[in-house]
Amino acid sequence: MRSDRTQPRDFGQILIQTPQSIGGLLARAQHISRLNQSLAATWRDEPWIHHVRIANLRRNTVVIYVTSAAAMIPLRRHKAALLHWIQNVHRLPCTHIQISVCPAIPRHKPPSLSAGARRVQPRTAMSTPPQKQTTI
Repeated sequence: MRSDRTQPRDFGQILIQTPQSIGGLLARAQHISRLNQSLAATWRDEPWIHHVRIANLRRNTVVIYVTSAAAMIPLRRHKAALLHWIQNVHRLPCTHIQISVCPAIPRHKPPSLSAGARRVQPRTAMSTPPQKQTTI
């Protein structure tokens, strides 16, 4: 007989059995989302703010992701002011900020390849580019 961990489970049953943990996870995600919205609104005049996002809150540490190392430089310069803002405006007992580079995920969907573009045509180093094929 298979153990309980290897048995397939219905997702609906999982949601029914653990509503507190899922509810807590959703509440945490909403809280971090509100922090990011507030961060963007409060620091909107700073050109680097669009490259910064609060990723997590761990005990007394705010984890911040930046899209590049270049965005990390002004954030480090404003680290004390940002920590003061987190403590006083949002009443979070944070005493540290951890900054990591995490490149942004593109927000646009890459164009799909057409059936013609998917065809691979063999080419040699001296060959001319493939010509557009027409069918009659």
